[in-house]
Amino acid sequence: MSLFAFYFRFTFAFCFIFCTVIATADVDLSVKENRLADLSEAVGKTFRFSTDGKHIAFATHLISMTTGSMSSTGHGKAEQQDIWTIVKDGISSPTYDNIGSAVFSKDCNHMAYNAKKGNKWFVVVDGKPGPSYDSIDVPVFSADSKHIAYAARKGDKCFVVVDTKHGQIYKDVSTPVFSMNNQHMAYGVKIEDKWLVIKDGKPGSDYDYVASCVFSPDSMHLAYVAKKGNKWLLVEDGKQGHPTYDDIDLPVYSPDSNHLAYGAQKGDKWLVVEDGKPGLAYDGIAPLIFSPDSMHLAYSAQKGDKWLVVEDGKPGPAYEPVGSPVFSPDSKHIAYDAKQGDKYFVIADGNPGLSYDAIDNPVFSMDSKHMAYYAKQGDKWFVVVDGKLCPESYDGFIIGSRIIFESPSSLFTFAIRNKSLYRVNLTITAASHKWYKFQEHNRG
Repeated sequence: MSLFAFYFRFTFAFCFIFCTVIATADVDLSVKENRLADLSEAVGKTFRFSTDGKHIAFATHLISMTTGSMSSTGHGKAEQQDIWTIVKDGISSPTYDNIGSAVFSKDCNHMAYNAKKGNKWFVVVDGKPGPSYDSIDVPVFSADSKHIAYAARKGDKCFVVVDTKHGQIYKDVSTPVFSMNNQHMAYGVKIEDKWLVIKDGKPGSDYDYVASCVFSPDSMHLAYVAKKGNKWLLVEDGKQGHPTYDDIDLPVYSPDSNHLAYGAQKGDKWLVVEDGKPGLAYDGIAPLIFSPDSMHLAYSAQKGDKWLVVEDGKPGPAYEPVGSPVFSPDSKHIAYDAKQGDKYFVIADGNPGLSYDAIDNPVFSMDSKHMAYYAKQGDKWFVVVDGKLCPESYDGFIIGSRIIFESPSSLFTFAIRNKSLYRVNLTITAASHKWYKFQEHNRG
């Protein structure tokens, strides 16, 4: 006799309870909090947000299930099995044996995630499960949000699945990428002991390994990193770049698609190659950022035990660590967080701001006239807008969340207080005092 004991324990309480708090301590800012959820059952690193900030999803442990075999004496051996669900905007999905992180479409109207039942995995899109496989990679949406693709394996056969239909079988495949105009798709495949890139069904040259496929924003170019022997090189539109390096990071196109840059390792040093021209060598390099007008390139670089921001090839002052730089939408300003001693601050156009115990996520408003970021004082976190500390404090901000400007004078983010999730809405009600004066660079 088999024993199937179903033990339901669902203490996760999700509710869109509008507990509004209006702060009037500062006439320049008004704050409203909407309590969204009890996070006591949420899994810490599974939070995902749509790019417009209007949808949130996370995995939660929902059910413990006990199974076992009953003996003739009535005794049995019980085993526990964890059951999981995805909660999106307060609505729980069906339960599964395991769940991967959620992915939102570009238009923010669709959501997909990997789920497991028994020993099989499948992709769930808008609540509908697809075909099952032995393993699957993270799904990706097309730019128009109408298609979804992912790498999958069944036995020793690997292939790319597009909208539930799998393609040609290979020894191994990498995650596919769509072009921005939705007309092209590319991914790496392994045939025998060689790798090559398939673009629109057509194979490229073979290498010992290929990685990091990326289309240009105008969809006219495809670049990827390839390995020959013990050296790496960049391949763009099927043409091999020179010289080769000991390692190469993900290539990055400028927004106008006219420039291509990547980090490369030569010996024990790293440098940035922009349009084929190598820059200064450093001990380490962080992700590359082009300005919205495509005229400027910035990145964080390590020099000894210090870090600095390099803008248009010119290194800035050195600090202990520095965060990734961010450009304003009009491309006239640049900001990043930095640490000196035991304090952090934001540097905007070379001007340091007020110091805090920690700082993260500086962001400009869409009109480039305001800036906001997360700041920590003691054991509490705040939102800072134009140097003004928001009067409401929080236990923290969810990993992966960010501050989003909905208009030049309104912004929001997601914060945690007492194991509850809040949407924090801020409005700039008057011309805010700036703790720095923007100084436009003389950029040609």
